[in-house]
Amino acid sequence: RMAAGGPGLDDALGAARLRVVYPMERARGSEDTVLLRLRTGEAWAIAGRVADGGRYVALASPLVPEAGTIPTSAAMLPLLDRAISAWAAGSGSEPARRPGDVVAIPEADSIAGPGGGAEPASGTLYRLREPGIYRVRRGGETVAAFAVNPWPEESELDRVGDAALADRLPGRDVRVADAGRWVDALYDRRLGREATLPLVAALVALLVVESLVAATGRPGRRPSPR
Repeated sequence: RMAAGGPGLDDALGAARLRVVYPMERARGSEDTVLLRLRTGEAWAIAGRVADGGRYVALASPLVPEAGTIPTSAAMLPLLDRAISAWAAGSGSEPARRPGDVVAIPEADSIAGPGGGAEPASGTLYRLREPGIYRVRRGGETVAAFAVNPWPEESELDRVGDAALADRLPGRDVRVADAGRWVDALYDRRLGREATLPLVAALVALLVVESLVAATGRPGRRPSPR
């Protein structure tokens, strides 16, 4: 008999009967996870990962009527849901890909690189040459995809030294200006002399002259005739 398998599986698996059960042993150093056990404590469903990164869920009994009552009982659907969920749970833990990595690809017709161009797929291994998204296509559909991170050097924000900069620009006369002197020249020399005081004095003089002109040029009032 099957042991309890969690919500939705308790009653269904408790009533299941198995006629064929193959022994399952965990390999030394493996990271397999036991999903379900028999009432005797033996593993019946195991989820794990193979060396090339693929995932699997292994059952100790074939899902056929000759091996037990699960395929013809209400336990079949919740059992498949449990197994598929465990298999898909590892999809987000794929290793980070970098340019130059070699990956295993499924059978495909072509591989579209980050630039949009496609090339025929040959063999089961493919080298990721540059950052971006690679799509493996078969029959017009995408059957796999690989995300390649940029080179780690692109994330380094440390300033390049003068000698290293000259080495990266061979054949050119590289002259590195002092950042401190450049800032001083921008905010001191290019600013020029302060023009606030002369400008204020000129405005005051203009107002005084305007007032004098207005006072001396005003016509006198003539007496009105009677």
